[in-house]
Amino acid sequence: MTSIYLWFLRCRKRNRNYFIGSYDENSTSSLALASSAWNNLRLLRQIRSDLQHYQVVDVKDNSAKVQAYHQLKLDGTLLEKYQRDGEPVRLGLGLYSGDRLYTPLMDVINHAVLPVSPLPVPKSGKPLPQTLNLSSMSLFDVGQSRLKPEAAKVLVNALIDIKAKPGWRVVITGHTDSTGDAAKNSVLSLARAKAVRDWILQTSDVSPACLVVKGEGATRPIATNTTAAGRAVNRRVEISLMPSNVGACQRPQRETNDNLGP
Repeated sequence: MTSIYLWFLRCRKRNRNYFIGSYDENSTSSLALASSAWNNLRLLRQIRSDLQHYQVVDVKDNSAKVQAYHQLKLDGTLLEKYQRDGEPVRLGLGLYSGDRLYTPLMDVINHAVLPVSPLPVPKSGKPLPQTLNLSSMSLFDVGQSRLKPEAAKVLVNALIDIKAKPGWRVVITGHTDSTGDAAKNSVLSLARAKAVRDWILQTSDVSPACLVVKGEGATRPIATNTTAAGRAVNRRVEISLMPSNVGACQRPQRETNDNLGP
């Protein structure tokens, strides 16, 4: 970042003719380069600031931690757009620097586990359901239902919460944004929920009787679908932990020769 800033200062020094009113072709080109360097410097500073803020926010401060996480999601969505569609002119001319922060930014996003508020206990004494919200960005490639290799790191954290509630019913619901065909989105959301369920079954001893899968497509957005950032938030898998009757979700006992008929 310092080298970009020094380069920007050198550009200004070499092209001081521009700053006193000379608009020849060379000075105009140098101004464009200097402007791009400055814009890249600002981008790097902003994302680094967002990363540092997320790291220092106390995990016990639920609201602040979630807000800081969502800002990282916005940053990640922006860098993904630049990777997919190309950086804008104001960041271009061979100086785009966002790629250097993309990997560490996505690493933080993909491994983040948002704090869960303590469950209030109603007068009946029964705990209330809780929901884990997993970003599809950290689990699947765009338009795909096969888990990415790095998805395991995110799912392991979710599995810890699931195992902490033995016997609870686990409802896994896939969601998409509103882009594309509604029927295909519904199929995709269900396929993603099944992929998460299958991973849980293969990785743990959670009873299949406790796992329920649903695909909601784009019918239950939690953000606007009119912006890239909003659509990224809507693409998610929710894992809802629901209290159930004692024994309702216990692993079924294997049959033995003693209780098999002749």
